Amino acid sequence: MKNGLIAIVMGGALGVFASPVSAKTTIDIYGTYTDSVTNVSGTVASGPKVSTSNKYESPTISLSGGLKNTKYFNVDNLKMKGAAGYAAGDTNGLLFTVDPASCLTSGCKTYGTETADINAKFAFYSSTGVELGTLSDMAIATFNYYSNSSKDDDNLCWQNSDVSGVDLNGLKVVSEKLVGTCGLPGSGPPTAYEQIKVDLAGTYYNVNLYDWNDWDEQPKISFQMVPEPDSLALLAASLLGLGLIVARQRRTKAQLI
Repeated sequence: MKNGLIAIVMGGALGVFASPVSAKTTIDIYGTYTDSVTNVSGTVASGPKVSTSNKYESPTISLSGGLKNTKYFNVDNLKMKGAAGYAAGDTNGLLFTVDPASCLTSGCKTYGTETADINAKFAFYSSTGVELGTLSDMAIATFNYYSNSSKDDDNLCWQNSDVSGVDLNGLKVVSEKLVGTCGLPGSGPPTAYEQIKVDLAGTYYNVNLYDWNDWDEQPKISFQMVPEPDSLALLAASLLGLGLIVARQRRTKAQLI
């Protein structure tokens, strides 16, 4: 009987590792994404914009070297509980580059600060082409313009409050959010990032969106496959049961001595 219990417990524990994702979906998950710039605004050195001549220019998004708009990328090259990795086809992990406007005003004679919302939206699919869910987030980009170019700085910070995502049935796919604190503009490569845990038909991923704190923003992205909550609970229960059995065997042996 004891051997049978041990076999059941071990079987449950091994099953967690042998089946890293739910049988109801596939490991192969693909995605596409689109982006946009909205809510461009700012101030000039002499104060807020007062005429159409002080028209603020939208920053531009460059996809060179990063994920391509509307093109499929693949995240199935990840290992369970492994280090976060880049999507297949995105070897340097670059999401996009945000270039500031050539100048703050139409005449390029005034300096000041400009802000803009950078919107990113992802759509995830199974290998059979079925859409598993969407994910969207927004980052605020801030550009500071000075007459002394050595003082140019900016930053891009992903906003935790703007994370959203649903599946085809309208159910939430975002199960957890972890947001860091942005560094000061011009402080160099970022250390902060926003981590979003998504449930794609039973397969769980961390989507890591990294901030940026330097001129010409280059935010990165990485993905990480993580264990399912049910699998973690099963593993914990299996290990607990195994521990109880071992403890019982030790007590029995102690009584026989």
